[in-house]
Amino acid sequence: QAGELANPRDEELGLDRAHHSALMAEVVSRIHADAATRRAHTGDDAVRVIYHRSRLQHRTTGQGTLVAIGLPVAEARARVGTRADVSIAAVNAPGAVTLSGEPSALRALVQELEAENVFCRFLKVDVPFHSHYMDPLREELIECLGGITLRPETTPLYSTVTGARIAGTDMDGHYWWRNVRDPVYFAAAVDALVDAGHDLFLEI
Repeated sequence: QAGELANPRDEELGLDRAHHSALMAEVVSRIHADAATRRAHTGDDAVRVIYHRSRLQHRTTGQGTLVAIGLPVAEARARVGTRADVSIAAVNAPGAVTLSGEPSALRALVQELEAENVFCRFLKVDVPFHSHYMDPLREELIECLGGITLRPETTPLYSTVTGARIAGTDMDGHYWWRNVRDPVYFAAAVDALVDAGHDLFLEI
């Protein structure tokens, strides 16, 4: 009951099964999380995922930042190299990547890229998503999400953690930790949906 009260229902979002054939689980907002998790989790467990994920990430507010850059992911990885203070946060398109990490390190990298006429834009966010700033949250997040009930998805789910279709029974605490720390493979997940025959997309 708490889950129904705290989160919009599918029909209120226009997400009832009569209107969609697959979902991409790219979780940033609570609404996205609700739409994705309630196909693989009970309502109570979906609320646990949404709450603890948001609560813990909020601890990192103001510690780092994100910047969008116009490079293919292979080139972006080469630029980042082995440094621990900058991470690939998201692969949004073949030539569009988001980096996350320590502000001064990102500013230095942006200065180099802009000198080469590479598109760069800092994002207006408070939380350094998908960066090393998330690492201290790992154990507590996994512990908080231990024991969640795993069940088969009722609608095909495509995960931006894996860039591919995922089974609801795989969405345990360790999966949600990867969702917090690993890059968002948005472009790969969209490609997987297209390859599966989907040709109409709705972003909420």
